[in-house]
Amino acid sequence: MNFGKHIFSLVMAGLLATGVTANTCPVDSAPAVSYGSYSDNPQCHSGGDVNPFGYNYGWKMAGCQPGSFPLTQVAAGTGSEIKGSCPTASDIVLLVDCVGNAAYISWTGSGANGAVLDIKVKGANGGNLFDGTAPSANGGILYGAPSNNGGNFPEISHIEICLNCPVCPTNPPPTDPITNPPPTDPITNPPPTDPITNPPPTGVDGDPHVKSWTGEHFIYMGECDLKLMSVPKFDGEQDIDVHARTTIRYDYSYIETAAIRIGSDTLEVSSWGEYALNGVDNAIFNQQPALRKGNKLNTLGGYEIFHTQMSKKKHVFDVILGPNENITISNMKDIVAVRINHKTNDHFMNVEGLMGHINGGMLARDGVTDLHDDINAMAQEWQIRDDEPMLFRSVREPQYPAKCRLPDIQEKESRRLSEGITEEVAKAACAHLKADAQAFADCVYDVTATNDLDMAQAGVM
Repeated sequence: MNFGKHIFSLVMAGLLATGVTANTCPVDSAPAVSYGSYSDNPQCHSGGDVNPFGYNYGWKMAGCQPGSFPLTQVAAGTGSEIKGSCPTASDIVLLVDCVGNAAYISWTGSGANGAVLDIKVKGANGGNLFDGTAPSANGGILYGAPSNNGGNFPEISHIEICLNCPVCPTNPPPTDPITNPPPTDPITNPPPTDPITNPPPTGVDGDPHVKSWTGEHFIYMGECDLKLMSVPKFDGEQDIDVHARTTIRYDYSYIETAAIRIGSDTLEVSSWGEYALNGVDNAIFNQQPALRKGNKLNTLGGYEIFHTQMSKKKHVFDVILGPNENITISNMKDIVAVRINHKTNDHFMNVEGLMGHINGGMLARDGVTDLHDDINAMAQEWQIRDDEPMLFRSVREPQYPAKCRLPDIQEKESRRLSEGITEEVAKAACAHLKADAQAFADCVYDVTATNDLDMAQAGVM
């Protein structure tokens, strides 16, 4: 995801469901349903939780004061993932944070397009309890003069947020082949390939699928501590390092723990969303940006960290390096993934590690030897050495100079002959990823290797 960040503060007794509409929101649309549900705005989507284009909205209830409503209490920092509020939008994550009687709504994702046209808080009778019209961004915080704001509103029914989307999902998409062409043959309409102006996300996920800086893909099945990437003085002052600890299970391996260090700060994320910041378990991150007017608390080298618990099985940690530039560590159950989303390569020109060089070379530590054709040798080359910093809190074998371990071939044959999820079942579970051939193949591989259909719902973590 390419992340931007926006925030608006609503002072009230409770917060109900959040709905996202497109760029023409009605001024006074009455709530379609009563307490405990969402506003069904027919102008921007037609009924239910799925719009005509098939994007899942994924609504979540929230209450800031237990007992104010018959709602589910949501802990600070939890979020609701909304797939495509507009046809051109990528994922948006809504965060609801409750501090006393104040509810803070923040969202991240390129679908927000950097602007918000309107925010309304509706009462049960359809009236506007709060109308923050045309709020403006200022230092990451949205400000707007409310036309109605009477304090605390225990009768709040729902909230509408109107994002600056280019077109409503129910409107027919533009058909001009020049201004808005449909997907076509990749030969006649190729995606941008300039690695400087539009670099692809890179990272490691699943049972390790490694994607290089230029989009090359390989799988490594060893067990050891690996240097995924290291960039000296990436922001002109601080170094950045990303390490992964892989673990063998049966005939495959997976990332059990990942760690990011920026400057002198280290974030470590493990299975099932367990995490520590500088050795402190479950540190509270900056999830109420509107409250920060002085020093930033719990950052990573001064860069903001956001933690979103998507479910009991999945957590997402985002380190925001700049506009549309972030490092994401996520998990699905006990499998951890790392992704680097970057708009430019300015911060990463001197990168080295298992994910390769910025220009695509799979180089050894000497910066010359090409290991492109020997993935095991490439991984062995970037095993954490005994003279390099240990980012993980515990030491686990193997440690250099002992080599990375590889799975037992006999174990693989034994599992192949035993019962498990078939490739056909895995393909059906991963069908939602067919548009991306590599993501689909990775998903099928993960489901069959782990014998776990939940891995299909991890997508590209």
